[in-house]
Amino acid sequence: MNAAGSLRAAMVAAWLAGATAAALAGPVAGQGTWETKLHARDVDGNGSTDAFYDSALNVTWMADWNGPGLIGFEDALDWAANLNVAGLGGWRLPGMTDTGAPGCVSGLDHGTDCGFNSDTSISELAHMFYVTLGNLGRVALGEGCAALSRPGVDPEDGLELGAANSAAQSPRLSAHAADLLSRQASPLVQQR
Repeated sequence: MNAAGSLRAAMVAAWLAGATAAALAGPVAGQGTWETKLHARDVDGNGSTDAFYDSALNVTWMADWNGPGLIGFEDALDWAANLNVAGLGGWRLPGMTDTGAPGCVSGLDHGTDCGFNSDTSISELAHMFYVTLGNLGRVALGEGCAALSRPGVDPEDGLELGAANSAAQSPRLSAHAADLLSRQASPLVQQR
């Protein structure tokens, strides 16, 4: 790697460290419905939060869902279906209603069952992210395209990093989710 490449790598690492720190900020009152709709649960009685009951969706989200590590979709379905947490079964991956439209109906300012800003009325995970946690998407509904990069970072060079980059643009993403996201509020739910 030449000097310019080393400098660029160091700048990216420094930027990532800053974006990560911003994403781990504390909860912000009044953003999202998490204060009234998301309830911590100690499932196994050891004094730590194992899950979060979402009273808006009537599901329980596991706090740490990384048990099996990186696995494929079919294996994830099987793992969730057979999971037992302190005697609680009935786990599944979050649901999303297929609208039946051919292909992916998506765009910069809308989405249905895929793409940016998936419809929160048909996607449990989108509801958790956008409504419960109050996060903003890279593209806000009805507001056009948000700024896509931090100053000095060129998205054409592959430095556009989704949520980490959005955290720089959206105080909501970086501000209040730490209590939940640092524990990995997960895409594994139990229907109540």
